Amino acid sequence: MKKIVLFFILLGIPVLAICQVTVINLLNSVNWEEGEEGLLKEYPNDIEKKDEVYLRGLLYKSYFKEVVIGDKSTHGAILLDSIDNNYIREFSIRYEDKSGRNCYKYIKSEIEKEIGLPDESNEGGINLSIWFKENSYIKVSSFFDSSCTVTIKPINSIRPVFRKARFGDSFQKIRSLEQKENLSDRNDFYIFEDYLLGSKCNVTYLFGYGKFLQGSYDLLNEYSNKNDYIELYNTLKGSLSSKYGVPNNSNVVWIDKLFKDNRDDYGIAISLGHLKYTTEWHTSDCRIEMELSGNNGEISLSITYRDLELFFLLHKYMVKGEIDDKL
Repeated sequence: MKKIVLFFILLGIPVLAICQVTVINLLNSVNWEEGEEGLLKEYPNDIEKKDEVYLRGLLYKSYFKEVVIGDKSTHGAILLDSIDNNYIREFSIRYEDKSGRNCYKYIKSEIEKEIGLPDESNEGGINLSIWFKENSYIKVSSFFDSSCTVTIKPINSIRPVFRKARFGDSFQKIRSLEQKENLSDRNDFYIFEDYLLGSKCNVTYLFGYGKFLQGSYDLLNEYSNKNDYIELYNTLKGSLSSKYGVPNNSNVVWIDKLFKDNRDDYGIAISLGHLKYTTEWHTSDCRIEMELSGNNGEISLSITYRDLELFFLLHKYMVKGEIDDKL
């Protein structure tokens, strides 16, 4: 680096213009696997330490002194994993513009100059644009014209979140990990049968734009006594709670209270769509949602693992019609 700086000094080119940290070079050059240690080596003079605080469940203890895009510059937060503090979870950079210019539109246009049109964009109410790269994605979001936030995050989760897979893994990688025959003939689904705590189930990996975005278990048990589904639900809930802790949300929802006063008929109530059980766990890596519901005499029990940021992409992918609406 010193030789490069000296070369540009000899050429009479301002060193600041060469060495400044920009949104685009962060997006293109960050090595998520090397973590904070690698980042400090890459940008030894550009990062400032600060008192440790937690922001949205992530550890915030250092920041870029200046991150530039177009004619705007500000500091950028470096947010680390709350469990393993070396792992970088995201860069968060908030820009403001007091000139009367629409900050979101300006930042978006500057990014488009460098990497093209966004993969997804929504304007009106909450302005949001997302660009996906090989290992990272960048999001520009705004509630107000005078400010916007640029977020850069890794596509891959840092730990396995669903069986052996990390969000962002490719179809080929997960197929090689599972080594099961695919029951689907589509390249955006990988489905096979397995067992979960002794209960038969379908395992489904769902992909969008070539990336693993959502995983689910769909239980296949059939019981003549429909209350046995509630017992299985509670067994699975206990197992998940032992792994992920106390649920963030747990609800018993009555849509029709016809059978509410007779617990022996709760299974029937579920099968008719009168009653639904839901439980959620929120971890630093994903959201886990379990649901017991039914309709027309049938009952379904499923557990879904998803990353909320990537689920936005999945939703858009489904709306485009590339995935049907059966999920």
